[in-house]
Amino acid sequence: MLVILADRKRELIDGDLPALLELLEKDGIKYNAVICNPTLTARMVKESYWLLQHNIEAVRIVFPYKRVFNIGEIDFVDRIRRTNETDKAPSFVYKDVCELLIDNRNDSDLIDTLATLLLDADMNVARAADIMKFHKSTIKYRIKCIEEIIGHRINKMPELNDLYEIAGLYRLDKH
Repeated sequence: MLVILADRKRELIDGDLPALLELLEKDGIKYNAVICNPTLTARMVKESYWLLQHNIEAVRIVFPYKRVFNIGEIDFVDRIRRTNETDKAPSFVYKDVCELLIDNRNDSDLIDTLATLLLDADMNVARAADIMKFHKSTIKYRIKCIEEIIGHRINKMPELNDLYEIAGLYRLDKH
């Protein structure tokens, strides 16, 4: 486990980090990087490290295409993992939405598209299409189907938070 604590501006980290990660990848080293807020205290860094250690496998399941995480993503996975383990119902009716999206087509295309769009592609249709190896129009069509089923646009707040949680829980349950 390599931990780098750098007192640097975000722009410099964004410029240097890809080069460092490329070196690790060339050497065949499996890595995940976490970028934390630069104002964290030593106690907060320790807690962030602990949070990562207890959630790294779940983080990799929820965000399979990401290698660099922020502490908010790790905290999100910790919360939904604990929700999943205690069988508490999430704020939005998780099972009902998953069933609606899956039953609509008798497969998981819609929920998989939703998860990819939210968790992997940052709501970018072109990126979701690349990840899923489909044409953009296919992703747009699926988004339209999802929106018809759930009754609102995917990016509508505060419902977007619930959909994000549903997508994360779906990936954890699927694994």
